[in-house]
Amino acid sequence: MKPVILIGAVVLLFCLVTGSVTMSDDDDQEKIIWIILGIHKDGVALESVEIRYGHAPNLGYQNGNFTATILAPNGTHLFSFDVWDPRSQVEAYGFRNELERHEQMENSSLEQGYKDLGERDDIDLPLIIPYHQDIRTVSLAEKESGALLISVNVSPAVDTFRSRFPKDPDMIEGHSTVTKSLLRQMMGTWPF
Repeated sequence: MKPVILIGAVVLLFCLVTGSVTMSDDDDQEKIIWIILGIHKDGVALESVEIRYGHAPNLGYQNGNFTATILAPNGTHLFSFDVWDPRSQVEAYGFRNELERHEQMENSSLEQGYKDLGERDDIDLPLIIPYHQDIRTVSLAEKESGALLISVNVSPAVDTFRSRFPKDPDMIEGHSTVTKSLLRQMMGTWPF
């Protein structure tokens, strides 16, 4: 019985060691463009933009009040996707509507605090976009009117990332590990 347990333990240890060597995540060079926009009463402002290692969500399946447009350096339209206005989500599902359904809370100061939260006009809108070397500008517009709210140049973020990670294959001129098309990166794998 002991030799069987010993052999099983050796095989298990061998599988764990070889699995950790062959399944290493160190080769994952996928990056995202992380943009934080501030939505205020007087418009939309850029809070931050940076390139990070990570995986972006599938952007093609969203619906919303805004349209984000991805542009190449020469202004060519690469891709568009819809984005929800976070103010609509707070208003539709937030504290204010809950208060209207209930007559009155027991604590009036707490009630006022919840009302103030529900009426916020300053809110952040994060955009997480798969990195691709062809992306230079991300624009956000109102979906119905088409009015441009903000246009963000991502080139300074790429330069900062390149200075922090000069040996990253996507940051070396003329070399790229990005093998998927931009459309496939945005949409993910189609279910059919």
